Amino acid sequence: MADEAFKRDENHVPVIGGVTDDSDLDTTQIRVDSVSKRLLVDATAESEGHGSLGDGFLTLATANATAQLASSTACKRVFVSAHEKNRGVISLGGATVSGTLSTRTGITLYPTQGAWLYVNNLNLVHVIADTDNSTAQYYYEN
Repeated sequence: MADEAFKRDENHVPVIGGVTDDSDLDTTQIRVDSVSKRLLVDATAESEGHGSLGDGFLTLATANATAQLASSTACKRVFVSAHEKNRGVISLGGATVSGTLSTRTGITLYPTQGAWLYVNNLNLVHVIADTDNSTAQYYYEN
């Protein structure tokens, strides 16, 4: 451990300190805001929100035929839902997703159900339906 001797402040009050988590093991004071009495932290954070939003739909004309959700479109996450007028289920997954009942893989969505997928491109999401003319709706954030 480092030599953890902390000095007193200008009012001769002992201060609380900590040791850095690197090879130097430097000691540093921990500071508290005098008004809020909360720990002061020097940090940077990314702002919340997204640069763009988008949406669309994919109609699967033929049952058990896999299709990409969309062409190459960058995103951070996408919400996919099964349209309420679908008569069957749709499945979401990678290129090998299967919609056949006995070998179904991926995430299965019944009409009106949806799921968030954290992907960096819409073309990574593949959709398959067990009935003709099923629709997948999607909303994405980038």
